[in-house]
Amino acid sequence: MSKSIKQILVFGLLLLVNGASFGQLSVAEMLRYGDLAFDQKNYGSAAYFYEMVVDENLKVERVSSHPYAFSVYTGANAKPSKSDSTVTELSDKDIDYNEILATHKVAECYRLMNNYQAAHDWYVKALQLNWGNSYPEFTLDRYWYGNILMNLGKYNEAVEEFNTFLLDAPEPTEEVAYYVYRTKDLINNCKFAQSPRSKNLEVSVKKGDSLINNGSSSFGASYYESNVLLISSARSSSTSDKERKIEGNLLSDIFTIRSTGDSKWEGAMGINSPVNTSEHEGAASVGEDTKTMYYTKWYVDNTKTSEIYVTKYFVDKWMKPRLLEEAVNEKGYASQHPFITKDGKLLFFASDRPGGQGGMDIWMCEVDRNGKTSNPVNLGPNINTPEDEITPFFHEATGILYFSSKGHQNIGGFDIFKSKFNLAQKYAAKPENMGIPINSPMNDSYFILENLQTSGYFTSNRDNCNDCSASNCNQIYSFNKNENNFMLSGYVFDFETDLEIPYANITVKDVLGEFEPYTFQTDSTGYYEIPMAPEMHIFVKAQKLEYLADANVQSTIAKDKSEQFTIDFYLQLIPYEEIQIHGILYDYDKATLRPESEVALDSLIDFLTINDNLIVEISSHTDEQGSDSYNIKLSQKRAESVVNYLIEHGIPESRLVAKGYGESKPKVKNAQTEEDHQKNRRTSFRILSENFEEVNQLRPKMK
Repeated sequence: MSKSIKQILVFGLLLLVNGASFGQLSVAEMLRYGDLAFDQKNYGSAAYFYEMVVDENLKVERVSSHPYAFSVYTGANAKPSKSDSTVTELSDKDIDYNEILATHKVAECYRLMNNYQAAHDWYVKALQLNWGNSYPEFTLDRYWYGNILMNLGKYNEAVEEFNTFLLDAPEPTEEVAYYVYRTKDLINNCKFAQSPRSKNLEVSVKKGDSLINNGSSSFGASYYESNVLLISSARSSSTSDKERKIEGNLLSDIFTIRSTGDSKWEGAMGINSPVNTSEHEGAASVGEDTKTMYYTKWYVDNTKTSEIYVTKYFVDKWMKPRLLEEAVNEKGYASQHPFITKDGKLLFFASDRPGGQGGMDIWMCEVDRNGKTSNPVNLGPNINTPEDEITPFFHEATGILYFSSKGHQNIGGFDIFKSKFNLAQKYAAKPENMGIPINSPMNDSYFILENLQTSGYFTSNRDNCNDCSASNCNQIYSFNKNENNFMLSGYVFDFETDLEIPYANITVKDVLGEFEPYTFQTDSTGYYEIPMAPEMHIFVKAQKLEYLADANVQSTIAKDKSEQFTIDFYLQLIPYEEIQIHGILYDYDKATLRPESEVALDSLIDFLTINDNLIVEISSHTDEQGSDSYNIKLSQKRAESVVNYLIEHGIPESRLVAKGYGESKPKVKNAQTEEDHQKNRRTSFRILSENFEEVNQLRPKMK
């Protein structure tokens, strides 16, 4: 049976079910028809059948599958698109298993439709039905549930689910073993997403208005002229009003749209026929002469196949497109997301063809003067991973390749990455995540950047779409480079346990004296943030009741680009026992400090300056030689000489107590040797109390 006939059958059956009693179809038949729709990537239809299996009395409003929303991302061999081939062999007697199977399949449908909240709810049901992992064939449900939690930005919950998956995973088959390996990466990705390193302070992001984001999908902006973009969109002004639809959704066409400045747009104009047709036309790319355009096409009757076409502009009209040769469009595999360099000599694209790292990979080929392409070269493991890499864009002025990936250190879904790419050696440096707000927990792709690197565009499904109620659909966003922006952040930890200390006091002082010191508190996780201005130099201190303080400095002086700084503080519990000050020396039988003592005392001054809330006793001790009264007087004078030195160097007298103990507290009783006498002749300090009056005058935490 041809794919087109199968598709017609699915639609016909939908009409049958909508107009007749559910009892006319058996559970096994519903599962079969659900699988048929699933295999055609008509996930809305598939979910309709599967949900009816779960509850035959449930009145399901059939939702749209938005095939363009996933076809631009997923190749024919992508791992998550498999259906369960065993379902057609089930009988209506297998009620319990049928319910679990159908629930699992509904969750899969909503995940592949990018309807994250619905997918979340159905995976919860699936996991509840399969508690204890009674059916190991559904083991991956917990893995995908963790992914959905990441898409929803619930990273801590995602880590819990991933850890449970690792504990519950059965003896790994080759497939399960891969997901176990992948899960460990995703746990690290969750930690990265929550860390300051995931934030990009250099840019601000804005969603395009209703002129550029019109209809049920807009994606794949690329530069056509200086103030004109090529975009792909499914909107009512599509070819022939796109009379040919899938489940009520318009198909995508290629449009030009002109910017009028300040993120405002004039109405989109469709590219002429025969470029735009009653099939899907995806994102396009032109060289500097704007006369040659490459674009993706995929088909209503075969959503698993996508191909790259090229067309020429001649006498005010785009000519009949030509399918690129098999060097690019290898039969049986997806080729999409073309990007052509300005001179028209290099073509980057994505494909799941053999010879790559797995899934969709980024490839590159040369284009000769006649438009013929060479055999493509895979960009290698620094760019490509066993997961999907898509939507390449090469910024020729800087030699940086931008692309989207699920396989590197992600925030969630597809993230946009950049990598320095050497064209001559075909070598790419380790990719760098573009960070929030360019990236989000959902899918971000189709990044482009103008020559001066101050602005650009990308595609994301991070927001709900008014015309796309069943899922998050693709929309176009702009970004602009901010003035240099700096942020200092980090955590306060317990030195001994490495546990975070919540609500610690953070004091900030301007070393250059341009603003007054202020204090605020960390949050419940011990995290803090301090925005910094250019040419700033600050002293930062962390304090907490019952702990010694920790401090550091940070500067933005001579920094010429935005940067995220990280300083973590480690606080030690206050020791209330005696702390010896090593290196304090006096002349024989005198209380005068010798010059060598200043090094040790200067370290004590630093300690007391940082811990400016402490009141301390400076203690002096002698050996057991000489009379008690003499030793008391000598030790008192020696303690006072240390206190006087500290006062002279700025330590308030009210924080210091001088106490001479003479020979009353020897470390070595009845000392006989000079070594033991020396141990008894010591100067130390002891913390008497804490006074947090100054540091408790808190200001609100800075954002």
